[in-house]
Amino acid sequence: MAKVTLAELLALRENPNAARFLNMVAHVEGTEQLGYNTLFGNKYFADLSRHPDVQQKFTQTDKKTNSTTAAGRYQFIKPTWDSESKKYGINDFSPISQDVVALSLAVNRGALPCILAGDLKCAANKVGGEWAGMPTSTAPQPKKSWKSTLERDYATTLPSAGAAPPSTVQGAFGATPESITKALQVLD
Repeated sequence: MAKVTLAELLALRENPNAARFLNMVAHVEGTEQLGYNTLFGNKYFADLSRHPDVQQKFTQTDKKTNSTTAAGRYQFIKPTWDSESKKYGINDFSPISQDVVALSLAVNRGALPCILAGDLKCAANKVGGEWAGMPTSTAPQPKKSWKSTLERDYATTLPSAGAAPPSTVQGAFGATPESITKALQVLD
């Protein structure tokens, strides 16, 4: 699969079906309450200038003790965040950055056609290896049921904290409103 560009990911972020997908990921990861500011264990952190890299210990469903650095609306662990954000020159942990990296991970797992079609079950099947809360995940952590995951009416917009004027997007990523519009046309 060809590498998706930052402009394409920013455009995808504006797609209503992509918003539904991201809202589903937030639901299965249990971050709906604190959103972009969620540390693993449903704890709040304020600084979105970078991934917080806070180790949290927990007991897996197989009773083994583990630790994680999962943070943000999509519960990125630090190594995954570092790897994906670096690909796109992302240097903060802002809502837009988190959305873009989550979409990049989904695209990497082959979920883009499912997302664009609005087929959340297909998308969930593709990304089960990425997010532990997905019904298809094999991680020894609690998972949402298919019923809980699919029988929700997910919003077709992202939380207001995720919105930014085009000038902010341009400043953060170097994308212009014209390149975003062009990328949206490519995705349609």
